[in-house]
Amino acid sequence: MRVGINISPFARLRGGSPLGEPDPVLAAAAAQNAGAQIIVAGWLPNNGFITDRDIKLLRELVRIDLLIISPLSTSYVDAIAKVHPQGVILVDAGWDGVREVRPLQPDVETGEIAEAAATFRAAGVEASIFVEPTASQVKIVAKCGISGVVFDCAAYAATKTDEEAQAAIDLLTDATMAYSKFGIFMAAAHLLDYQNIRHIALMHNIEEIYIGQAVAARAMFVGLDRAVREIIDIIHYSRSER
Repeated sequence: MRVGINISPFARLRGGSPLGEPDPVLAAAAAQNAGAQIIVAGWLPNNGFITDRDIKLLRELVRIDLLIISPLSTSYVDAIAKVHPQGVILVDAGWDGVREVRPLQPDVETGEIAEAAATFRAAGVEASIFVEPTASQVKIVAKCGISGVVFDCAAYAATKTDEEAQAAIDLLTDATMAYSKFGIFMAAAHLLDYQNIRHIALMHNIEEIYIGQAVAARAMFVGLDRAVREIIDIIHYSRSER
């Protein structure tokens, strides 16, 4: 299982600070050195917490895979293609580069998703979509020509009891089984932390996990290098115990 570090929380902490700290690009470089295999960055050209300059520097300094989070639109294809990321994760069309992302609704946005996927692919960038972990829409997603899905784990992370958590895990498991039948790549993200990530790591059909806020918070106490190494160790240990 590959581990991706989302650097958007570092950019959010920086905000408009004249000090420019914490620097999300330095966070990406540190995460790379600590063993992360992917950097995830939410970028909207000319807007948002991650700046155009950040993206330029990321491409110059970071040698591991880069995934760009982008709104569902064909408007940003050219700008993103110039960055040469390994992929793009499409989220709700109204995302402004600042607020929290929301999952797409494939049954409602089928045409838009298919168009965006085809346009990005023509530009040499494979597109995944951020979706709720349900099995009911897998056929619709498959018809859209999407290469992968990133499951929104927010509902699972918000559970308060073991019973609620197990029910959420069961939904995720059913979704992974359904998508695997269509050969669709699967990843998981959103509100995962050092505790709840263990159950996600056990799902053999999920190939990548993206985590950001929890790592940024842990880094405040133990440093970023240790925070990244700890989450990687937890994921790999959980995976080996499966």
